[in-house]
Amino acid sequence: MSMQMIGTIVIFLLIGRFLDSKALLSLPIFTLIFILTGVFVSMYQFIRKL
Repeated sequence: MSMQMIGTIVIFLLIGRFLDSKALLSLPIFTLIFILTGVFVSMYQFIRKL
């Protein structure tokens, strides 16, 4: 279960980094948004399985 949580967060991290590289922003705003989204999604999945 912990590997699934880590995998979800990493996937969202990679999506955010990809979008930041395409947007050419000075702040990594997409990375931050997608990391937080990944954390919330993984916590939701964890709580739902309990």
